[in-house]
Amino acid sequence: MSLRDAACYSLTLVPSLADPKVLELVENYNGPTDGPRAQTPRFARVKEQPRDKEVYSAAIYDYLSGAKLASMGMESTKSKSKSLQLHGPDEDISFEFTGKINFQEWTFTFEGNKFRWTRSFSRGSEYICSLDRKPDPRVEICLAKEADKKEPARLQILHYNIDRFPDEIKDLRGLETLLTATFMSFLDDMDSRNQRNSLSPAPDASIVPGASVFGQKTGSSASGQTLNAPQRVISEDDFEPENPNEILVSLNSSIDEHVSRAVWLLEDPHVLFIVIRTRASEATQRALEVSLGVTRRSLRNRQAPRRFHPSDAVLPNQFL
Repeated sequence: MSLRDAACYSLTLVPSLADPKVLELVENYNGPTDGPRAQTPRFARVKEQPRDKEVYSAAIYDYLSGAKLASMGMESTKSKSKSLQLHGPDEDISFEFTGKINFQEWTFTFEGNKFRWTRSFSRGSEYICSLDRKPDPRVEICLAKEADKKEPARLQILHYNIDRFPDEIKDLRGLETLLTATFMSFLDDMDSRNQRNSLSPAPDASIVPGASVFGQKTGSSASGQTLNAPQRVISEDDFEPENPNEILVSLNSSIDEHVSRAVWLLEDPHVLFIVIRTRASEATQRALEVSLGVTRRSLRNRQAPRRFHPSDAVLPNQFL
């Protein structure tokens, strides 16, 4: 498939140089290189140890920060639904098969809108995701194709169509993450079927999310790889007393409450920045989820009128 417009936001799916089991999603991909890749990936898909009764579990990570953006899973290879969760804060997304025998269609619902991935077997490797606007015609928002002998798989998001619906699509970052996660689940499902058809042996144990993907070394135990402990753990001595614009994230604190407080602080015109911290290395992922949640909510509210903040109040002594 020739993707529609080279100027559109596109991601190319390439195996990680550190671990071929990991797929990196790279913007402006210029082809393979012998040395370190010149382009920094935007996302990474990492296969995880299957959760609960699932036969497949994977996650999408932000490559630079290591924050987990989304998780997907499947309880059976014949399941008509997949688990899909958006992180930062956590949000479960309905993701179900709605197609027919000769026409593959999967639908997920986000912000009250239905988005349909379609793939006709007559078109082979082509995928199209559209915003369902019944009774009006669907609007294409994403194009994708599987890898072939000449080119790797690619994903292209049509922002010029998404921008036509600012009232319906407010969380653009969340939608981009879901488009990436759902398409990756299709490719993983196809790889799994190919492995079963070729009667190849089962792959090695799934890697730990965020291990070799983000430049960190992993252990070599047969039961599963584990991250090495950091050389230095930040202690309370590294922190001055908590400031009013500081948010301290712990293992047991509420991510939603932290996100709400951060957004409230940023609405104050006198607050130039906020600091999101944690005193325990184990809570780093939660701090990243708070930061991601603030970004998502800020984008969601970009069209909303500015709300009144207590600091806007005019005090009597200001007239003196």
